[in-house]
Amino acid sequence: MVAIIKSVDKKFFQVVCNDAIYSEGSSRITSTLFLEALVHLGTLTGVDFILKALAKNNALLLLVRSVKRTDAMLTLCQKQNSGVTLENLVFDLTAFRATLYFFVRVAKSTNGALQLIQNELFSILKQSNFLQIDPDLGLNLRIEEVHDHKTIKINVLLDTPLSLIDMVDPTKLKSENTISYFEFLIPIFQLISTVLLSMGPNYEPAIIQTRELMKGINRLVVGVMKRDLLVEDKRVGKEIYKEDSVELVSLKEMVKLFTIRETDPSKFLSDIIGSSVTVKLHNGVEYKGNLQTIDGFMNVVLEDGKESINGTVTKDYGDVFIRGNNDVANECGRAELTKPISTFRSVNSHTSQQIF
Repeated sequence: MVAIIKSVDKKFFQVVCNDAIYSEGSSRITSTLFLEALVHLGTLTGVDFILKALAKNNALLLLVRSVKRTDAMLTLCQKQNSGVTLENLVFDLTAFRATLYFFVRVAKSTNGALQLIQNELFSILKQSNFLQIDPDLGLNLRIEEVHDHKTIKINVLLDTPLSLIDMVDPTKLKSENTISYFEFLIPIFQLISTVLLSMGPNYEPAIIQTRELMKGINRLVVGVMKRDLLVEDKRVGKEIYKEDSVELVSLKEMVKLFTIRETDPSKFLSDIIGSSVTVKLHNGVEYKGNLQTIDGFMNVVLEDGKESINGTVTKDYGDVFIRGNNDVANECGRAELTKPISTFRSVNSHTSQQIF
């Protein structure tokens, strides 16, 4: 598959990039999804030709800057006679989400995360008016309905009434003509999380830029955390944040992402010691075991390590040392602490590794 894609004329790749950056409607969305699929394919095969091509022709920089398009769209929609139709808005916001998740895919390698940082990701997000929306007031958009020649109002909200005080009165909840603010906040902060974890605790610029970004959106952070406190104290009626509802799940996800933002990456790495993890190399080989040590360079030691290829266990090494490099992505799950390490089986990752 990789050989086939590489053999395609470079102009084809350029057309796809241009559609993802400049086009409108469904072509922009499908082009972005196609780019994400190509990056994922490169990750699975250990070839980063797509990322290199994106950087070479400045496509990644232009994609990062395309985030401003949504900012401009929302600004326009706040004006009388905006001329923006509901279809325009839906396509633009869908493309915005697709672009964010494309960036998340790119950021799952250290090289990709570094490219995003160098291509002004944090600067663009910091300048974004989208993150400056008052979480209590939301954002009122005016959309032109072409067929009926009338203006309809759509509210971007945190799935809550207009103020925290109103949250105690479920009858004031705006249930119609609303767009969930969480739908766009969550991928933004998933992206920031992925960049931080991929770069590791030794890359100060990413940590500093994240802190600066968080300072600029303090109102948003406070709004989300206050809602979580009200839910925990049961000061919000069940009609608003029902158990297992999308609203409650989204709120908890945002709280978790904000918490990760404020967490020292080195402390995070030390906290996951003892977890049951899977280390996936870019050549497709996986090593499953209990995490014993991990450092800023992503050198990993596993206890009870098993090697798997295509889901089939091929070897049982016991203790495994996996040598990391500069292309690493991290996702970790919790498990119980395990016993000390004895002997090791050394594995050179050669390429990127992912920790799940």
